[in-house]
Amino acid sequence: SVVCAFSHAVDKSEGLMEAICPWRSVKSSADASFFQIKPIASSLEDSQVRDMYGQIYVDLYDEYPAIRKMVKSALKMDLKLQNQTKNDDCSQIRNRFRGKYGDFWVVKDAAKVIGCVGVGHRKKRESHDMESNSSLTTVAEYEVQRLSVDDCCRGKGIGKKLLEIIEDFICQQETMVGIESAVKVKLWAITPECLLAANKLYTSFGYKKEETFQAGSLCMNVYCKTVHFHPKRIQ
Repeated sequence: SVVCAFSHAVDKSEGLMEAICPWRSVKSSADASFFQIKPIASSLEDSQVRDMYGQIYVDLYDEYPAIRKMVKSALKMDLKLQNQTKNDDCSQIRNRFRGKYGDFWVVKDAAKVIGCVGVGHRKKRESHDMESNSSLTTVAEYEVQRLSVDDCCRGKGIGKKLLEIIEDFICQQETMVGIESAVKVKLWAITPECLLAANKLYTSFGYKKEETFQAGSLCMNVYCKTVHFHPKRIQ
């Protein structure tokens, strides 16, 4: 597990964030530094995400028809656009994920979206955690969703960087001033077993396979990573 501790009252400089959020110090491929990673912010980026996601698994459709259904389902649900024009200055996709107490990021090469990821809050409860020094631990659960990188840009450390950004985001969300208890965060991810690169990425980033289930003809792997946060109190 990873321990992080900071409050919103302190200056979150890059150096400080790396010191208290250790995963930030993991160096991705030098190629990744040429890409911009930012929260999705416009209708144009919404459209580019849909276009990329709609094409990214096309080469698997013949062998795995259920992948086509999975993609269509995503485009009709959390990547859905309603009455939107490319001139709109807001993102429906981001608003949808923020409604789940999460966020959505895109990776851009110049003006083109070449990767994306979203995260949403699954559930939160208080429980007595035998692993914690405190008698009461707040348990938060998030799910990584729509993690995708364009075929032409894979192998450059982009997927790993997106997972780092998710953990940075959760670190900030779960260590706000006023939270008295320790926070145990479980990060979940579900991916088809046939997506070999995605499975390898999760395991290399500390996720452990918890279970496997069938979704129609697809074998799905369920991954989980546990992170502990200990908020600082302001004196």
